Amino acid sequence: MAVLGILDLRDVDGTPVTIELHLAGEPLWRADGTSPQLAPGLIDPVLEALAALAEIPGDPAFRTLAMLPDEPPFEPGAPFETELAALVVRRVERFATPLRAALPAIDALTALTVEALRGLVPAAPTLVHGDLIAANVMVAAGRASAVVDFGFLTTAGDPLFDMAITASIVDMYGPRAR
Repeated sequence: MAVLGILDLRDVDGTPVTIELHLAGEPLWRADGTSPQLAPGLIDPVLEALAALAEIPGDPAFRTLAMLPDEPPFEPGAPFETELAALVVRRVERFATPLRAALPAIDALTALTVEALRGLVPAAPTLVHGDLIAANVMVAAGRASAVVDFGFLTTAGDPLFDMAITASIVDMYGPRAR
């Protein structure tokens, strides 16, 4: 999978938008219903994309992106695991009332999650896409040709985070998402 350069960066109503060369391939999944169900063979391009992302060094500039709306970017020099734990705490605090109503044990689960994150051995940071769903993987001749739609959860961090997120959301809009 080739890495192409960004031709231009623009601000569109407060959202950074990149202008890039036309990317080869077609999305692995389309919202119009013409996409096949994600069978094991169709997951291979997603795995190729994850492997390619994990090879891109985590440039500190990636940390300038806010992972979520209304959240500050992660500190460039801070360990990813520590910053992720702080993000979990902030998000649970922000949505505490509905979370506690749906999951009464949220406080205990949050404490366990934060403890686990803080206990992780820091990994060499790589580019984390954070939103690698099938629609964001371009495929040509059955192979991953490009990854698109960076921004939501994009940062420099542990590639295992990207893999875990992808495993949970890769087919989130597909017919079997439930």
